[in-house]
Amino acid sequence: ARVMGKNEGAIKTLQYRAVRTLARLLPDDAR
Repeated sequence: ARVMGKNEGAIKTLQYRAVRTLARLLPDDAR
């Protein structure tokens, strides 16, 4: 269970970073 939680947290972190990167690349009016 502990390993699954760690993997899930890593996935959420990667998704969060991806969203932040896309938001930064997109124009302000596209957010």
